[in-house]
Amino acid sequence: MRLLLIPFRKWERFVRGIDDGAKEQAQVDKFCATLIKEFLDDIGETRARLAVLPNSPGKDTLQKRYVQVESILEIVLKKMNTNR
Repeated sequence: MRLLLIPFRKWERFVRGIDDGAKEQAQVDKFCATLIKEFLDDIGETRARLAVLPNSPGKDTLQKRYVQVESILEIVLKKMNTNR
């Protein structure tokens, strides 16, 4: 993600351990949070589409997995907000 957001030289210094990347961390966190929120929206839409399908073992498994992923992503977002 950093490589998408910061100049190559800054990224290279970060990768080599010369710079800890603290100055850019808020920018990286904001970008990641945006992606996670978009993914959560997609999960919500997918869960709504799953809800109207006929019941089956596969449907139940998918629903459980989407709930798990959604829960994990919500925890990550909360942690990102509390670490600022």
